[in-house]
Amino acid sequence: MNTSKKIDLSDKKNIIFDMDGTLIDSSRLIANTINFVRKEHNLQPIEIKTLLEAVNNPEINSPQFFYEVQNYTQKHVKLFESYYSENLHKEIIIYPEVEIFLETLKNKNYSLFVATNASTKFAVEMLKHLNILHYFKEVVGVSEKLKPKPAPDMLLYILEKYKLANSDTSMIGDSKKDIFSAQKCDIFPILVKWGFSDHSNEKSQNFNIITSFEELSI
Repeated sequence: MNTSKKIDLSDKKNIIFDMDGTLIDSSRLIANTINFVRKEHNLQPIEIKTLLEAVNNPEINSPQFFYEVQNYTQKHVKLFESYYSENLHKEIIIYPEVEIFLETLKNKNYSLFVATNASTKFAVEMLKHLNILHYFKEVVGVSEKLKPKPAPDMLLYILEKYKLANSDTSMIGDSKKDIFSAQKCDIFPILVKWGFSDHSNEKSQNFNIITSFEELSI
């Protein structure tokens, strides 16, 4: 789309946000955590840009790419959670404009949610640490019942639980995983360019792409 013209969200009542790469810059935390797990398995570290692109790539086999296995083991999970929980307060920051944008949405009576491929427990802790948790009606993460994006599970859960109309709802994220999950639920997708993926070569007509929240009309 042509980003010289603002994207109109004034007809929406609900916005579902991705977390990592959209609301918060957790790139250092994610990269350091994965490379910590790799080190414990005698694997060489992955360069951060390559690693973060892979995190957002819906077409790769993540266990194979990150740890050279077909499926995550309990050891992978425990090592990941150990480093992640010990360092999440030190290795995350909020993106510029986020808090002001959330406050503006709140004042305009939007209902706000988070759908993240992180665990709900960690996501809540991170958003609370950055003092923006209170803006959201619910933070929904991956669980045994809810598959990660690009599966639509988390978005469908939010739509059904809060009885939201698809036409009244938008999804904002930094990954094609976010876009694909939104499209599967028939809700309006917006892709941000400041996250973990390089969208500079995307055809503008394929997605609604923004470089700043100022490009949204609310």
